[in-house]
Amino acid sequence: MSYIIEHSRSAIAVHDRNLRYIYVSKKYLTDYNVVEKDIIGKHHYDVFPDLPQKWRDAHKKALEGEISSAEDDIFERADGSTELTRWECRPWYEQDESIGGFVVYTEVITERNFAEIAIRKSEEKYRAIIQATRDGFWSVDKNGKCIDVNASYSRMVGYSIEELLKLGIRDVDALEDDQMIAKRIEKVRQSGFDNFSTRHKRKDGSVFDVEVSAYFLENEIICFCRDVTEMKRAM
Repeated sequence: MSYIIEHSRSAIAVHDRNLRYIYVSKKYLTDYNVVEKDIIGKHHYDVFPDLPQKWRDAHKKALEGEISSAEDDIFERADGSTELTRWECRPWYEQDESIGGFVVYTEVITERNFAEIAIRKSEEKYRAIIQATRDGFWSVDKNGKCIDVNASYSRMVGYSIEELLKLGIRDVDALEDDQMIAKRIEKVRQSGFDNFSTRHKRKDGSVFDVEVSAYFLENEIICFCRDVTEMKRAM
């Protein structure tokens, strides 16, 4: 049992009824920066004197047979540092079914949470840029079905964003047929990029000239479309 728990990839600590450590995993010692590695037999609160009351209450409940747990729980250390944790505290039983102590399963998720926040902010920034650009923006799947579109392109063709999300390239391209569109998509997927001119048709049936820059990115093709009708008239 000692070997199994010690080498577990999870942060696990097993205590007896007197809150002394019986087993502990290396992951537990690492995640909580326990300097003294040999803590077997030591009292839990001697190792963590700054343990918050909510966890002490969970230990008491476990010794009474109750399971406690929490998600995204903040652990504020005495040195001012803060960790975000996920944990569960449950009783373990002797052969006579009496409670012998409790087991604490914990996971420090601070770094992962920060990563998720960073990704979310990155996505928000991406969304803001896409919506702010004057060029029309499309994102399509391998079949040319619209996945995402910005307001600029919606104004350009006269369809609402909701309507465009139900359409595909073949519904707006006035020059290329299904076979040509499929070849174009495959070309972008193979080369990673393509820049070409075509004509798109509006909801009212009128057509206009566009220049398209298409990029293959993570199983999607993102396209920036610029209305060049006036520019061509001036040439």
